Amino acid sequence: MRRTVAAALAVIALIPGPVLSQVRLSRDLTLSGSTRLRYEGWGWFDTGLPSDPQRYGFFAAQSHLVLNATPAPWLAGRVDVQNTTFLGLPDDANAPPPLGDLGLGATYYAPEQKRDDSRVFINQLFLGVKDPARPGTYVRAGRFEYLDGVEVMSGDPVIDWVKRNRLTARLIGTFGFSHVSRSFDGATAAFDRPRWNLTALAARPRQGGFAIDGMKEITDIDVAALTATLKPGVLGKRTEGRLFYIYYDDRRSPADQVVKADNRPAPVRAADSAAITIHQVGGHLVRAVPAGKATVDLMAWGVVQKGDWGRLDHSAWAAALEAGVQFPAGRLNPWVRAGYLRTSGDSDPTDGRHGTFFQTLTTVRLYAQFPFYNMMNSEDLFAQLVLRPVPGKLSLRSDVHLLRLTEATDLWYVGSGATLREGNFGYGGRPSNGGKSLATLLDASVTWDPHPRVSVYGYAGHAFGKDVIRSIYNGRSGNFAYLETTLKL
Repeated sequence: MRRTVAAALAVIALIPGPVLSQVRLSRDLTLSGSTRLRYEGWGWFDTGLPSDPQRYGFFAAQSHLVLNATPAPWLAGRVDVQNTTFLGLPDDANAPPPLGDLGLGATYYAPEQKRDDSRVFINQLFLGVKDPARPGTYVRAGRFEYLDGVEVMSGDPVIDWVKRNRLTARLIGTFGFSHVSRSFDGATAAFDRPRWNLTALAARPRQGGFAIDGMKEITDIDVAALTATLKPGVLGKRTEGRLFYIYYDDRRSPADQVVKADNRPAPVRAADSAAITIHQVGGHLVRAVPAGKATVDLMAWGVVQKGDWGRLDHSAWAAALEAGVQFPAGRLNPWVRAGYLRTSGDSDPTDGRHGTFFQTLTTVRLYAQFPFYNMMNSEDLFAQLVLRPVPGKLSLRSDVHLLRLTEATDLWYVGSGATLREGNFGYGGRPSNGGKSLATLLDASVTWDPHPRVSVYGYAGHAFGKDVIRSIYNGRSGNFAYLETTLKL
């Protein structure tokens, strides 16, 4: 631990302070950059092993150097070079099934088996054509970032907060919380009008997330999406609606050391080399309603999935309902929210049908801030309090989540989607052992922006394990905390 902290401080000392704004190299070229520094501390659920491998900390840094080119009003390009560095990853935080990876330190360590590592790769490299009169209309090809749910922003601060924090990347995302993140190789296009927006995507993900070798494309996965968004004013003055279709095809197989995560016996899964092909149709509705001096926000989201899960027929669904009240401006500017998520699980591992909701290529941490769970085979009843004592500079948030599995015959799932060409599926599961009650999660976070180019974020979460966790681990308590600073050059 001392060695890791000392190395982290040395790296921080070598990084220049945020003394430069975006640099204009010429009339057509601008250069910008950022560095995110984070120290993570993990206290995974107790394994009972005398060495306490579930307790550790490590340091990571993610830096970007971005060159933007606009040689013509209708033409734009971007090159985003990323560096990811790890110091002090744990080499002993993995245990035999069903204990598995004891926190994300083990997951980062697994692909390269190195405690300290650093890689440079291209996160974005694209060329785009746009309509100068309508910047939201464009065609873009190359390597780029994409998040579902925020294809277009509404301009309403309440609706857009809900979109950024409670809707984006439920199915397709950049996995920006991770130290390697995710981008896509392919093309995307949007046709934007004052009352609506139509956005399309056809791409393949690059490696990333937990895999530090972020340069390679995952060639055996195809994803496509078509999204129609009705802007505020169509369905109501402060109401936004969205309909989407998402296609996902994963041809990786046990020959690539990729075994599907589901509740079938391991030998059956290992023999299933057929592709996963899923069609998804869904949408969301967000509404902000004045209530005296307060503002009420309402959000509904849902999706239905059909297709093939290897040799099985796939049929699944997910739905979420949330509401909040933002009270009149005062010293703390409180915002109270609550919601309920339920997703389908698989009720019978022998019936030739796969019923577990598949979270595709998500950014799981937005909806599981202590990411020991995700939205697959899941029920999540939560309450949330957001305080903003200094709007725009200081905010505090605290959540409580009551977590259960939808089906006791299915698994307790973790993961955020494919991160490697081979060697890892992207999701994993532990047995429920006949239980449904997973955990109660209490957490708190603080965001402080002391300067336009400096942001500090801290998080701490404690999980009280219930029946499912107690049936696997020796102790029921899990802890996760981290502190990060982001510097924009």
